[in-house]
Amino acid sequence: GSDGRVRPHFGIYASQTSRSYPSTVGFIPLKAAWMRCLIHPKKGHVICGIDYGSQEFLIAALLSNDKAMKETYASGDVYLHMAKLAGAVPPEGLRKDHEKKRDLFKTLTLGVSYGISAPALSIELSSTLNRKVSKEEAQEFIDLFFALYPDYEEYKSRLLETYRDNGGLSLPCGWLMFGDNDNHRSITNFPIQGTGASIMRKAVGYAQDMGLNVIFTNHDAL
Repeated sequence: GSDGRVRPHFGIYASQTSRSYPSTVGFIPLKAAWMRCLIHPKKGHVICGIDYGSQEFLIAALLSNDKAMKETYASGDVYLHMAKLAGAVPPEGLRKDHEKKRDLFKTLTLGVSYGISAPALSIELSSTLNRKVSKEEAQEFIDLFFALYPDYEEYKSRLLETYRDNGGLSLPCGWLMFGDNDNHRSITNFPIQGTGASIMRKAVGYAQDMGLNVIFTNHDAL
C-alpha cells in the first residue's frame, strides 16, 4: 500500500484446529528467510518475534497426564532427554556431543505428534540421518516412542473413542470439530494443536492489554 504496509490474509481460524494459517501470497515471514529484512519497525520502535518452545509436547503431556512426558519437558531439552531415556545418549551426555542423535529424536517426536506413518517417517529419518532408514526401522522408532510414553498412546486411543461416541470434540475456548472427520491423525491432533491455538489467542489479548502492539501471528508465534 501507499503507506508502506503489506496486508496479507492472516488466516485467523483458518484450520480445523482453529490455528492461524496466513496466506503465503503476501505474508513475508512464510517466504524465504532473507525477505524478512524487508520488515522494518517505524522510528523509535522495535519488532520482536516470540515463539513457544516445545509447546505442543507439553500440551500433550498435560492432556494425557503422562508423567514421563512431563519429566521430559521439564528437563529443558525434550529431544536430548528422550534420547537419554531411549539409551541412545548416556545420562550425562551434552547436546554438543550428540547433535545427530538429538536430531533423530526431534524428527521422531514431531512426526509422531502428527500421527506420521512408518513409510513417511522412514523418508524423514533418512534425510535427517543422511542414510537409508527402512520402513521397518522407522516403525521400531515409533514403537519406541510409545514405549517411553505409554499414557500418551492410551490418551490418543481414548480420544478416538470419545470422538466417535460424542460425535465431535471441543476445545476449552469452545471451538468445535464435528463428527464427520474420518482421519484419525486429524482427530488425535485436534485437542493438542487446538489448545496451542487457544493459548496463542489469549497471549495476543494479554500482550495488547500490556501495551504491546501485536502486528501479526504466525501459527503459534507472535
